[in-house]
Amino acid sequence: MKTLNCLTLTLLASLSCSTLAAVKIDTITLKDNLVIFTTIPAKPDTGLGCVDSQQKNSWASSVDTYAGRAFYTMLVTAVSSNLNVEIDSAGDCKDAANIERPALIRIAAYTSVAMGKSLYLYDGAGKTKLGKIVEVLENDKVLYLSPTDNTTFKTYEKFAVSGSEYIYFTEENCVGTATVAERNLIGHNKFFNNGKYFRSANTSNGLQWYSKLNVGGTCTNIGMKWGNGFALDLSYSVEVCGNSPCAFKEE
Repeated sequence: MKTLNCLTLTLLASLSCSTLAAVKIDTITLKDNLVIFTTIPAKPDTGLGCVDSQQKNSWASSVDTYAGRAFYTMLVTAVSSNLNVEIDSAGDCKDAANIERPALIRIAAYTSVAMGKSLYLYDGAGKTKLGKIVEVLENDKVLYLSPTDNTTFKTYEKFAVSGSEYIYFTEENCVGTATVAERNLIGHNKFFNNGKYFRSANTSNGLQWYSKLNVGGTCTNIGMKWGNGFALDLSYSVEVCGNSPCAFKEE
């Protein structure tokens, strides 16, 4: 509740409740699925065992996560608007080997209407505004303000997608009938079915596999392989987001 109280004060009185020193963003680099950034003044060496000495002043977050994508948007906004940010460490290098991971980033633009653009949470279709994001938390969670009354805080946590790294196909080049290797799997792949959610059946269809698609969008032909595949329901939807993962929009 301490964080909520601080955010409430910030929203209502434009006060800062954080004890972290505010810094400017120096560099932002997108490399593969990572956003890597540095600050001015430089991040001090925290002595974290997983951090390489050459990366001690850097932060890294995966853009494959909702938090990472939100962080990237916030960082770009901070640079373009010359805003300070405050960063909490996750205390690990979970997203990038040898680079410290941020658990939380605060930026004044998201807690003050006068600062201009803000980041909003939308449903998977990108049409229904769920609320204004006021803080990005760790573990793919965000705190947002309900648009119905502008006083109710809600927490959105990325829907926990379980299961396989691969989607298997009955023809080469990732066409034909799609299956996965697990029953009752709920998942999505942004390179398949327009990134919408799917759910696998409980009973195997025993179809042969000729190719597979990974989460990075790479299709690999695998010859003929007998698969213990489970058919996919491509119309599956989840609470809040709908049939696609929720989206972030800057307005």
